Amino acid sequence: MQLLMRIGDYGRESLTLNSTVEVCQPYNGAGLQIVQDEPALFEDKALLEKCVAVIEAHLDCEEFNVQTLARLIGVSHSVLYRRIKQISGLAINPFVRSIRLRRAAELIIKGELNISESAMAVGIYDIKYFREQFVKVYGETPSEYGRRCRLKAVG
Repeated sequence: MQLLMRIGDYGRESLTLNSTVEVCQPYNGAGLQIVQDEPALFEDKALLEKCVAVIEAHLDCEEFNVQTLARLIGVSHSVLYRRIKQISGLAINPFVRSIRLRRAAELIIKGELNISESAMAVGIYDIKYFREQFVKVYGETPSEYGRRCRLKAVG
């Protein structure tokens, strides 16, 4: 089962950003995947790759925000918001949050950090908020997700 977040739909061209490559498999860091071998819009793909790289480089920073991202990407806040919304269908904050949660899920699967440490490692210091958002995306608590994934990996 592949969970995909729609990144764009421009007639023949479309991109997807894997929220997780497969349930219980860690994200491989590839970022973007072309759907059905259709050509992707190079500029949109480059922007998404740059955004994902900058966000991942600043995951542990709770103060990292949209203004910081826009400054590091080299565009205004409003341009970044409009472009990400146009490409992904998501506002910029949910886009950043999805990348944080995806990385947290990877850390939980590896089992090297507990749930609180995983949340803090991705810049989410409110554990209740982390749990609520994780349940919205993955449909189960972080503990249940980690346990299920580790059991699936063993058996």
